[in-house]
Parts: sequence; structure tokens; C-alpha cells
Amino acid sequence: HFNEKNRYVIYSTQKILNAYFIIINIININVFVKIREPQRKYTKGN
Repeated sequence: HFNEKNRYVIYSTQKILNAYFIIINIININVFVKIREPQRKYTKGN
């Protein structure tokens, strides 16, 4: 019983971590695009 519960805790923790990493990746991409956007407009303007 303990082993089964342990496995479930590990499994749910991995699922939470996966969701957390996906959210962080989305935020990083959004920040990167926002930082790049003005630079691209600036270089295109020149």
C-alpha cells in the first residue's frame, strides 16, 4: 500500500511539474517576443 501511494505522489508531482514548466515556457516566449518586437521595428525603420 505504501509503495502504491508513493508512486501516485511521484506521478502527480511530475504532472504538476510538467504543467509548471509549460507555463514558464509560455511566459518566457511571450517576454522574449515582447523584447524582440521593438528591436525588430527599430532595425526595420532604419
